[in-house]
Amino acid sequence: MTLLALLCLALGIGVNSSIFSLLDSVYLRRLPVGNADRVTVLSRGGSPLFSYPEYRALRDRNQSLAGLAISEPEEGNAVQIDS
Repeated sequence: MTLLALLCLALGIGVNSSIFSLLDSVYLRRLPVGNADRVTVLSRGGSPLFSYPEYRALRDRNQSLAGLAISEPEEGNAVQIDS
């Protein structure tokens, strides 16, 4: 009986640690950019997606932002930064 309780406790701690590690790496860590508190997300009404030509036009005509980055919503680590 004690062995079963110990096994359940160890399994619960392991699962919780794994879930926290995943959430920490995806949602809780700061962005690897300078002044992360000043990062802004650009989007349009119903669709947050911009085509690459639209991104290039925004980048080339930008006069108020220090830099512009683009990423796909599914890929949080794929970021391209142009200054």
